[in-house]
Amino acid sequence: MSKKNIMIIGAGGSLGKKLCKLVIKDNYNVTAIDNNENSLAYLYRVCNIPEEKIYIEDIRDFNKIKNIIEYNKIDTVVNCAALKHVMWCEYNIKHAIDINIIANLELINYLNKKEKKFIYISSDKATNPQNIYALTKQFVDYIVKLYNFKLVRGVNFLNSKGSVLDIWNEQKIRSEPFTIINNKECNRYFITIPQMASIVKEAIEDNSNKIEYTPNIIYKIYIHDLFKAYLKINNIINYNIEEVFLPDTEKITEDLNFNTEIIELKDIDKIVELLKSTN
Repeated sequence: MSKKNIMIIGAGGSLGKKLCKLVIKDNYNVTAIDNNENSLAYLYRVCNIPEEKIYIEDIRDFNKIKNIIEYNKIDTVVNCAALKHVMWCEYNIKHAIDINIIANLELINYLNKKEKKFIYISSDKATNPQNIYALTKQFVDYIVKLYNFKLVRGVNFLNSKGSVLDIWNEQKIRSEPFTIINNKECNRYFITIPQMASIVKEAIEDNSNKIEYTPNIIYKIYIHDLFKAYLKINNIINYNIEEVFLPDTEKITEDLNFNTEIIELKDIDKIVELLKSTN
């Protein structure tokens, strides 16, 4: 049986790139959508996606996305795109709603009518939401379930674009003080990007009525321990820090609404080992 045609929106992001690599190895026909030309150039050169299957488009332009779906005879749409930074969503509410809610609603309505598959990437933040980003995720979670589409619930991706590790890298390059949350109890749940991509691929291939897909294993890491591991892996001895307050819109620990094995990492060497495995 020939592999189906898949559209990956947000294909140039951390998860999108890994997912493209994973499904192309299994001979899926991938159409890649992103609004970042540099990221799409990477997909063309590294993932060998044909140039005619790569589109620089904005998810908010529904008519263009719809035309691409129809032209490429897409069977399954995976949406990895989102306005994901909590702070920017708080200060750009309309932008967050347009990208994280409206764009998804238009896609869901269209794909439902055409009897195609839709897979939505959600977050642990959608559980008991405390900020605009989390509310947008929770809202679309509800709609996805209402239409019996599929959602993959993730946690924080280690070494993803815009993550705290990415921020520390930029600060290292610029010889700036490292910013770190002043609350030593602040922690996050993490998953590696290859782990998450594998779960999304499972959802793509599963033709059952299952709706929600979640990780079997996640890692609980305190941000201060993550920082110590970052220093160790980069052989940084002399440095300055700037403590910042945890915003009211952020939780000390995220809430989970699914059962999973939680591996709490406090040993710095084990965190270093995990970070190395993601590179």
